[in-house]
Amino acid sequence: DDRDDDDDDRDMDQDSDDDDEHPPEATVLEVPHPGAVRRVAAHQEQRGLVLTWSDDDATVRLWDLRAETAAYCAEAAPGKVLPSSPAKRSPLLSSVAASAPGYALAWGTQDVTFAAGDDAGTVLACSLRGDSGGTEVIAKWRTSQKSVEDVAFSPTEPTVVMAVGADKGISVYDTRHRGPMLRRPEAHADDVNCLSWNAAVSYLVATGGDDGLLQVWDLRAFGATAKPVGKFDYHAGHAITSLQWDPSDESAIAVAADDNAVTLWDLSVEDTNDASSSRPAGSDGLSNLPPQLLFVHQGLHDPKELKHHPQIPGLVVTTASDGLNLFIPALEGRASL
Repeated sequence: DDRDDDDDDRDMDQDSDDDDEHPPEATVLEVPHPGAVRRVAAHQEQRGLVLTWSDDDATVRLWDLRAETAAYCAEAAPGKVLPSSPAKRSPLLSSVAASAPGYALAWGTQDVTFAAGDDAGTVLACSLRGDSGGTEVIAKWRTSQKSVEDVAFSPTEPTVVMAVGADKGISVYDTRHRGPMLRRPEAHADDVNCLSWNAAVSYLVATGGDDGLLQVWDLRAFGATAKPVGKFDYHAGHAITSLQWDPSDESAIAVAADDNAVTLWDLSVEDTNDASSSRPAGSDGLSNLPPQLLFVHQGLHDPKELKHHPQIPGLVVTTASDGLNLFIPALEGRASL
């Protein structure tokens, strides 16, 4: 019906006008940091505990911003800059010196533990000694002479850590042991940039690399010659920079790549060569898309990292050269943003 189409166009124009009249505002918490920040990791349960990797002095710093975060969350009026810390109190709680600067950084699933990987190929597992400060290195491993790009703790085994990096492999460690418990060398054809451990299905891990491949691994059959149970080359020719399983949907995953796109996938969709379910060929190119691909968000400039919002289902947050981006895809049964 043409009248329905006209109504939809008017509604979209009205929404656009409303957006222009009420631009987004944010309350900002600024904390002085020594040197450039390579990466940030915020604790999911103890809000305000924040880890940072420093570019200048190869140091992982642990910041206690719980008081500031409480004030931030209680602040009703947006668009303000909050003080960085109460008077006479340094928010820096502890620090750990590494062999070299790094990018890999992740909180553990038990107590206040974290893991970090540096550019010299070292992985550290650390634990905070109470609220008084001080960090204990509980395990240290050397993966190779090449950089560690990402680390993650097992969602069910608090002593188990996985690491990936420029050596193209996947290594699994246990803080109770010196060396790797499991290793898959040459897991990708190039550097492995990121990994995500499925919190709901703990035997599934996803990895992404410079080869542009999204690969899914089943840890129940993992080892030196393991094959991925899923492999998707939609981003082939462009490095995958970040990925994360959706915490509200165990089969969904989001992927960012340097082709300036973020893709959303539903890996529960079966891939079949059945003629009855194949897509019709056409000039739009859709016939070549994998059925698991749900949504492509384009227009970002050099996206580096993405996260699902822990409380708002479907909301994806990305960092990119053009700033901080938030969106909810227009999928069936879900409102878009």
